Amino acid sequence: MKNSVSIVDDHEVVRAGLRYILEGTGRFEVWGEFSSAVGLLDSLKARCPDILIMDYMLEQGAHDGIRLIKRVKEEHPQLYLIVVSSIKIPGATEEIIRAGADNFFPKGGDLNKLIEMMAERKARVGSKATEAEESIFETLTSREKEVVRCCLDGMTVTQIALKFSRSVKTISLQKNAAYRKLGISNDRELFILFGIL
Repeated sequence: MKNSVSIVDDHEVVRAGLRYILEGTGRFEVWGEFSSAVGLLDSLKARCPDILIMDYMLEQGAHDGIRLIKRVKEEHPQLYLIVVSSIKIPGATEEIIRAGADNFFPKGGDLNKLIEMMAERKARVGSKATEAEESIFETLTSREKEVVRCCLDGMTVTQIALKFSRSVKTISLQKNAAYRKLGISNDRELFILFGIL
């Protein structure tokens, strides 16, 4: 009997590629492809697949990341959830697992390992930071890095603006851009990712 799979990723080419590869093995049947959390959550109410492959960071403004993982696993604890992402933050993989994901697979990884992971449905107990995860700020601009460091020091947007002689609006935009790239939406999630909470 084939394992049923749903895929949520905001890039159509990723969804189509995963469907092609998975169905080509003869071991999986893709029940649905979704570009957002809304479509996924509606579908899960109707029928829940054996396996869900989910991108950590969806389109801007979408319900994604830790919040979506927690919601899916709270509503469907039997679902085997694999988060597939290019996120490169130390501790992020561990936080994704703590939120309820059963496993994590890096974008760019060996697809044979993903297929094996899905077939065996092994839960990830823990993980060591990869070299990519150690490069915490590589996706951020230098200004965004400054803002994130200040946020980690507990500074407010106004304090950061005064420190760097920038407007509050500019700092807010840089903070929001950085958080988006890091796949988080608030200070608490920032502190969690850095192991402060």
